[in-house]
Amino acid sequence: MTESSRVGVSFKGEPSNPLKQSQVKTASGSNQTTKITVSGVLKGDKIKVYSSIDAKNYGKQLTASSSNVTFEVQKKEKIYLSITHLGMLESSRIGILANSSK
Repeated sequence: MTESSRVGVSFKGEPSNPLKQSQVKTASGSNQTTKITVSGVLKGDKIKVYSSIDAKNYGKQLTASSSNVTFEVQKKEKIYLSITHLGMLESSRIGILANSSK
């Protein structure tokens, strides 16, 4: 039996699991801002903040240095968050309304 011809294979990676709503807490910040805290992440995870579900460019990118990531956004602004674990692809986005405390 002879060896078959070789075929190129490409694998981009597995997508990260999306954040859960229960991982994201909002609280009043300064006059015009809301403080967002994302919990249950791993050191090195990247959190991206988008202004819309289909935005091509993100507004902020934060790298987790602990199990919680905290940042501020404008009040009454709906934001979309994704997470990328080390060695994986970016997750789908979840929407957060940044105008009330949870």
